[in-house]
Amino acid sequence: MARCSRHRLAELRAVLGGVAMRIQQESSRAACHEAAHAVLGVVLMRGVHFCDIVETADTETEKGNSGWTQFVNYETPKTAQGLLPFVICYYAGHAAQRLLFGMKYNESIAVCTMDWKLVEKMIASLPDDAKHSLRWHGIAEALLYVHRYRAPILELAEELLKYGRVNGDRVRQIVEAAR
Repeated sequence: MARCSRHRLAELRAVLGGVAMRIQQESSRAACHEAAHAVLGVVLMRGVHFCDIVETADTETEKGNSGWTQFVNYETPKTAQGLLPFVICYYAGHAAQRLLFGMKYNESIAVCTMDWKLVEKMIASLPDDAKHSLRWHGIAEALLYVHRYRAPILELAEELLKYGRVNGDRVRQIVEAAR
C-alpha cells in the first residue's frame, strides 16, 4: 500500500510539474509578446503608456495568459506607407513568439488573433495588392526588428513577469539603454 501511494505521489508531482512548466512557458510567451509590442512602439511610434500581462481563464484564444500594450494616442494613417510602423508593431508579438520560442507560423497566428484582426481593420480601405504587400512586409520587418531589439525585449519581459505591469517611461528607459 505504501508503495502504491509513493508511486501515485510521484505521478501527481510529474503532472503538477508539467502544469507549472506550461503556465511558466505561457507567462513567458505572453511577456515576450507584449514586450515586443512595447519596445517597437517606442522605436517606431510615439511610445507606449504601459504594457502588462494578466492571467486569464483558459479559452480557445487566450491560452491562459494575456496582455495589453497601450500605445500613445495617435491618429491612424490612411496610406500604406504611413500604416507600416503600426503593422510592424502589431505583428511584433507574433515575431517574438516565432524567434524567441520557435513557434511555427500557424501556431503563432492562432495565439495572436487579436493583433491580426486589428491589422486587418486598419488596412481594410486599401486596395488588395497594397494589403497583401503591407502584411508580408510588416511581418518581415517585425522579425528583423525583434531580432535587432532582442535584448531590451527580454529585459522588459523579465520586468513584466516580475511586476505584471510596466509604465511607458520605464519601457523608454530600457530601449534607450540598449541603443
